[in-house]
Formats: sequence, C-alpha cells, structure tokens
Amino acid sequence: MAASTTGNGRGHHVSQRHAHAHAHEVDDELPAPVEKLLRERLALLVEAAKLNRAAYANAEVGFGEVASSQMDVLAARLELANTSAERIEIRRDMLEIAKQMEKVATQLLNRAEAPRVDMLKAKALRLQAEAELKREQLAVDRPQ
Repeated sequence: MAASTTGNGRGHHVSQRHAHAHAHEVDDELPAPVEKLLRERLALLVEAAKLNRAAYANAEVGFGEVASSQMDVLAARLELANTSAERIEIRRDMLEIAKQMEKVATQLLNRAEAPRVDMLKAKALRLQAEAELKREQLAVDRPQ
C-alpha cells in the first residue's frame, strides 16, 4: 500500500485527505445501487441477529453465535459508514463485543467446557478489533 493511502473499512483505499476529513463530513460515498444492496444485506443481518438473540434466550444457541451475528451486523454497518466518526463508533462497538466473546471463552475454558483454541481465537479477534479501532483513530488524528 502506498504511503498516501489508508483503508476506509470497505476493502478499498482513500487518500489521506479523505481520511482526515472532519468527522461530520462525508469521506466516501457509495454509488446508489451498491448502497441499496448493502442496506438490504444489513436489514437481513439485523433480522438474523434478532432471531439469534431469541434463540439464545431459549437456550437454543450459544453466546458465540449471538456475538458472531452481532459482529456481522456491525461489519455491514461499517461498509455503509460514510464518516470517520461513524466508523470509529462502529469499531468501538465491535471491540466491546470482542471483549465479551473473550471473557465468555475464558470462563468456559476455566470451567473445562470449551477448548483452549476457542479462547485463543476470541483473544485474537479482540486484538484485531483493537488494532482496527486504533488504525481508524490514527487516520483521523494524523496531521496533514
């Protein structure tokens, strides 16, 4: 990656000028047909997460399934985020879910109810979420 670009959370890159845009300004707009498809995808993921929460309440699925579906919703929201402020807020939410997943995985490991690999994966996910949040924050804070 060239030094003059930075990731925007959508799998492509934007110039540093856009990465430093004021938090309330639009950094990068999606083409309308793409946005429509992504919004439809988000609505489906929100519904799936809702169903997983209900299934969890009935002890039909585990916490990991609920947390994973919540992460899917946040990832879809991230694809639709147009400002640094929106992306940072979503990344903070992702970090909180990752922390919860790590805590649950550690508790299950300590009770011998889950393998160590589950805890290691949860910790790796939390570290990834922290790094992505920090990257987003640094892109805003970096002087032009």
